[in-house]
Amino acid sequence: MIKRILLPALLILFVATVSLASEVDGKWTGIVADQYEFNIKVKAEGEVLTGVAYVTGTPEIKIMEGVIKGNEISFKITSPEYGEIPFTGKVDGDKMTFTLVVNGSPLNTELKRAKE
Repeated sequence: MIKRILLPALLILFVATVSLASEVDGKWTGIVADQYEFNIKVKAEGEVLTGVAYVTGTPEIKIMEGVIKGNEISFKITSPEYGEIPFTGKVDGDKMTFTLVVNGSPLNTELKRAKE
C-alpha cells in the first residue's frame, strides 16, 4: 500500500524538480550596485548548476558550487578584485532575485531572462 502511494509521489516530485531546473537555463542580466551590468549564462542538470558570470566588458568567470533546488539557487564566483562572492536567491519565471555578499556587505539584485 505504501509503495503504491510513495512511488507516484516521488515521481511527481522528481518531474517537478527537473522541470524547474530546466527553466533556469539560458542568459540572465541585471544591474548590481546601481552601476554594473551583471550577466550569467547557466545550465542546470538535475540539481547541479554550471555556467559563467561576467560584468559587461570583463572576462567571464566560471560559476562554482552551483545548486538549484526547486526555485532556490546558489553559486559562488571568484573575482580577481573581490575574492569569493556567494550568491543565493530564487527563480520566479523570467526573474531571479539574489543576495550576493561582497567584502562582507550584502547586495540585493534582480536578474531578468535575456532574449537570445
